[in-house]
Amino acid sequence: MLLLSLIIAHLLADFYLQTDYMVQDKLKNLKKHIFHHFLVNTAVLTGGWLLFYQENDPVTTVVWPVLFITGTHLIIDVMKIKLVDQFTAHENLNKLWFFY
Repeated sequence: MLLLSLIIAHLLADFYLQTDYMVQDKLKNLKKHIFHHFLVNTAVLTGGWLLFYQENDPVTTVVWPVLFITGTHLIIDVMKIKLVDQFTAHENLNKLWFFY
């Protein structure tokens, strides 16, 4: 259930709550974008911990997963930005492939 909540939160944050301005700004200021994901993941995992996992340690249930998810998102976004920069010279680039 918590994994489904994270997936739904990620889809909402990336495709519903994230404005076109934020997408363009992401290329200039990746820190704000990663902080956005950090906040969304922290809110979902903290809510899941409060509702279902209070007997577990919050560090292993909330902190480490948030750091892992945010860190991997940073790596993926940096790679995606580098790929977009590399292929922007091609006019036939389908930017949807990059989830741009």
